[in-house]
Amino acid sequence: MGQMRAQVAGNVNAARARVWVAVSAATMAWGAFTMLLMHAVSNRDPLFDTLSSYVISGQGAAMLASSILALAVSSIALLGALLSCGIGASRTCVALFAIWTTGLTLAAIFPASWPERPDPVSGQIHQYACLFAFLSLPGIGFAVLERVPDARIRKLTFLSVGTLALFGLSYLFNALRDVPDVSDLSAMLPVGVMQRLTLAVDLALLCGLLLHAYRIVTIRNDIVAGQQVVTEQAGDRTSPPAG
Repeated sequence: MGQMRAQVAGNVNAARARVWVAVSAATMAWGAFTMLLMHAVSNRDPLFDTLSSYVISGQGAAMLASSILALAVSSIALLGALLSCGIGASRTCVALFAIWTTGLTLAAIFPASWPERPDPVSGQIHQYACLFAFLSLPGIGFAVLERVPDARIRKLTFLSVGTLALFGLSYLFNALRDVPDVSDLSAMLPVGVMQRLTLAVDLALLCGLLLHAYRIVTIRNDIVAGQQVVTEQAGDRTSPPAG
């Protein structure tokens, strides 16, 4: 905590950061709730069906889009919180946040293509938007780590890389499941489970970044409060005694 207190810059805009943190936390919670509700009311198989397949499941399309857009809004607010706290201001970090949020937005607007609801153009946009979004988030973690050597963020960033690699393998095995012997590998790494695991770790990383921003705001408030107390005490010592 002492090291973190020393890292708090004097230009931290605590009031603005608090607003961004609150907006990010609220929209992230709403997105997670909507995602969980979508799983509860859908008949899809969470082991082998990807999240994109919920677009052909009753109200799944609207709930999936709402959840993804909420996460995009939460991420924009998170970037605002990090900038207000004096971290995350590098061009690389901002660019990666832009890729992440743009990918999420495009994935929500353009659903995946399925035989029950074919739309090849929308499906291609959805696929590449998801690809760039998933690839960018670990990069955000590494970009923030350049300015904030936080052990929790480092651990979650490497976990994000690991789960993303497993998800990529599961996606490949699922695409080649008709090839002999590959079907066994696909069963060992169910694509639905790996995608949800990757998303869960990514959400944990975003929560870790949000928590760090909140802690900086709290420390900044403590510093300001302490300075006010010192100033008041100094004023009391220098003021002339009452006649």
